[in-house]
Amino acid sequence: MAGFFGTVLGMLDLLGGALTSETGLWVLVAGLTVVVVWLVVDRYLFERNRLAWRVVFDSGLNLSLPGEFGELEHFFLGRKVDQPSMVILAIRNSGSTDVAEPEYVNRLRFTFGAREVVAVKVSEASDDIKERFSTELEHAGNEVTLPKVHLNRRERFKFAVLLSGTEKGVRQSRGQLHGGLIQDEAAQRRVTRQRVLRWVAGALTPMVLVVLIVSTRTAPEDCGGDGQVRVIGSTAFAPIAEEITKGHLADCAGTEIKLEPNSSLEGLQQLQAAGPTERLATISDGHAGDVAPELKPKPLAAIVFSVVVNEEVSKQGITDLTLDQLRKIYSGEFTNWGQVRAGVSLPIRIVSRTGSSGSRTTFEKYVLGFPEDRLSPSLTSQFCETNDRNPGVPWTRCERARTSELLDRVNAVDGAIGYAEAQTAADRAKYPKLVRVRLGGKEPIYEHIDPKQDTSYPFWTVEYLYTNGTPASSSILGHLLRHLGSDSAREKLRAASYLPCAKGEDSVLELCRNPR
Repeated sequence: MAGFFGTVLGMLDLLGGALTSETGLWVLVAGLTVVVVWLVVDRYLFERNRLAWRVVFDSGLNLSLPGEFGELEHFFLGRKVDQPSMVILAIRNSGSTDVAEPEYVNRLRFTFGAREVVAVKVSEASDDIKERFSTELEHAGNEVTLPKVHLNRRERFKFAVLLSGTEKGVRQSRGQLHGGLIQDEAAQRRVTRQRVLRWVAGALTPMVLVVLIVSTRTAPEDCGGDGQVRVIGSTAFAPIAEEITKGHLADCAGTEIKLEPNSSLEGLQQLQAAGPTERLATISDGHAGDVAPELKPKPLAAIVFSVVVNEEVSKQGITDLTLDQLRKIYSGEFTNWGQVRAGVSLPIRIVSRTGSSGSRTTFEKYVLGFPEDRLSPSLTSQFCETNDRNPGVPWTRCERARTSELLDRVNAVDGAIGYAEAQTAADRAKYPKLVRVRLGGKEPIYEHIDPKQDTSYPFWTVEYLYTNGTPASSSILGHLLRHLGSDSAREKLRAASYLPCAKGEDSVLELCRNPR
């Protein structure tokens, strides 16, 4: 440790002299860079996702009485509890960014030695966390398994565990974060290299800023000049795409990113017809493959889709569909929900996307295994309620061009079924009568995706940004491509419950490595 501090002090000496030298600015910047790089390398295994937990209370609850009264017995909700004890645990987000559900590799689990868990109660928590505890908390034997809860930066909660047994001690037996760390605060050191390096970097940074202000004038970032870039394509990804491009506009005054949501296939066709250009790009649900082999894809994020139904369907006890049942619905074999669940009498009304939709292509390719227009006639309804276009056929099917239009119809029409990007479909404020259904028992979440397993959740794809040719790095489109891989873009994707494909410079999430 002495050698470490000696190195730091020597570096400070060198930088102090550099301030008065002719090349002081660059030497000072180089010195700060060394400290920052050292800081990053020392911490890289932990990154920014971090949770910390600590034991607030761990003690027995036995009450003693004078000997003539005999032994006191303890009961909880009618159950006798021998040698009761109580543990209170506090968990907080100690990292520098929110920890969302997709960031968990697996759920956090605590064990309590030889003691048996009797009951668990959460406190000092948000309503959302309390709700997740009430439905997803698991405990058995000496273990408590917590739900995957979203914790904002610095957010915390506590939970109390009633136990039977005298042994003390709590141990985290499971729980991981993607690129992050879950720590027992009692085991953390007070003085660490990380903290020393932060102090050094904090002292050097103002010095660098002063020299920069005095000796240099920073030119505005070159974003390729004034002008407009059009980004067309997927309506499923449009809301988060709009949010991400705001970061580009903040950096590049005088430029404009015009988003035109229509459909993946239409966007690819327009881009292909435009020829090599630095003023047009397309967002596509899934890899274009042979449709446009000359176009250049950049994977943006893994996106999960969900089959959705109107709440009148879920009220009949239908919240889980097999792939075989879905295929019979979309082939016209099933026309009433009573064919899915006995005793139900409710017409099935199919609300689909138009043929150029990337969401529909994903649904046909990975769920149905056949095109939706295999039905003939495939369109029987204008408003998705009755067969007003083809009264003679037994099935009811309509199409909508946009994700929002499909969700509006399923939300409004009894017996309706459709599909959409899972996070958008989960917006209860916009779609209060919409219910996401499981497929083969699997929820539409990233944790149920495993390309190596045939039984994993099938309805997902990768969002790609396509360009016709490789844009110059100095162009508006080149700057936008760099911005899409930035930290701020990844944070916005995570906040919207997407999994960013970019893990860092030249590093790609495993789900995004193969075309899908």
